[in-house]
Amino acid sequence: MYIKDNSNYFLSRGHITAKADNFYPAQQQASFFLLNVAPQWQTCNANNWQTVEISVRDYAEAKRVDLLQWTGVYGLATLPHSKTGQLVQLYLYTQNNTKALPVPELYWKIAYEPIKQKGIVLIVVNNPYLETYQRICEDIADKITWINWDRNNQIKGFAYACTVDSFRKVVSYFPELTVQGVLL
Repeated sequence: MYIKDNSNYFLSRGHITAKADNFYPAQQQASFFLLNVAPQWQTCNANNWQTVEISVRDYAEAKRVDLLQWTGVYGLATLPHSKTGQLVQLYLYTQNNTKALPVPELYWKIAYEPIKQKGIVLIVVNNPYLETYQRICEDIADKITWINWDRNNQIKGFAYACTVDSFRKVVSYFPELTVQGVLL
């Protein structure tokens, strides 16, 4: 029902760190190991998430700045059960009481310019079946002019942006950063 033949409705290896974000060939090759991936709907991966990755690189090049980046996942994706309609948490492996390889609810990327101490968090919802979603931090995407995403498109993955400080109130597992402003 949810995985469709001959379409982008399948779970792919979503790279946490994109191959193109690495300079050396050994680093690029290492990005394909399983420690660097989480299940990602291909419709989201090939659309708004890819736009996030490319836009951050393009921003750094256009502004001639070195950006630090952290990327991660958050939450657990759900879908309605085909018969009961109750939400079911998604895992790639379930057997008896064992669940493994959770499908994340969100993919996020922090882009941080250390000299000016400015940062932004870009978030893509990892579920092309959601008709609505709840943001985990205040959305400031309307202020960003350097990313051209289709952020209200369900199939491409709903997307939004937050300040680092508002994001940190919910997701605390990334390095401490001194942030003096937003990377706009």
